Amino acid sequence: MEVPSDADAERIMSEYEGDLEKIEGLKRGIEDLDKSIDELVYELYGLDEEDRKMVEDWISGR
Repeated sequence: MEVPSDADAERIMSEYEGDLEKIEGLKRGIEDLDKSIDELVYELYGLDEEDRKMVEDWISGR
């Protein structure tokens, strides 16, 4: 097996770091979408703040 050159190693690490940034961005996007969906469901069922807190506490296991 051939050992990659320093330039190749740097390129690979740069791509890896870029991929990590993309993944973090996707995770933030998913979290935002989840919150939006939760809000829509709460509105659909007419839940007030107390009801919402109860649901969120139940989901998180508190």
